[in-house]
Amino acid sequence: LLITGTEQFNQKPKKGIQFLQEKGLLTIPMDNTEVAQWLRENPRLDKKMIGEFVSDRKNIDLLESFVSLFFLSFPIAPSVFRVCDWTKPSASTWKPSVCLGKHQSSRGCWRHSQSVG
Repeated sequence: LLITGTEQFNQKPKKGIQFLQEKGLLTIPMDNTEVAQWLRENPRLDKKMIGEFVSDRKNIDLLESFVSLFFLSFPIAPSVFRVCDWTKPSASTWKPSVCLGKHQSSRGCWRHSQSVG
């Protein structure tokens, strides 16, 4: 059923959602958080169709739910600031700097001290 719903979504997103609702796999009325989770976790979904579906003006609440799932999966301030040792100098003095965290970043972090060499 999930594969069929996925295939239908990839052709016409509304039809895929309706199919999954009819089969009891998604709630009626549509729960934005539930659908957003399904959109994010289903690797078989066409990303273009996801984009078209969530960007429809009628689905603005779904778009907010979908985007919020991504923000929750990344380190957010203040933990980002601790990992990368960020400071807040004036905007004119900001330069890329070597990140002091343990992760590898080719771009470095934004800080006003050392430049990436």
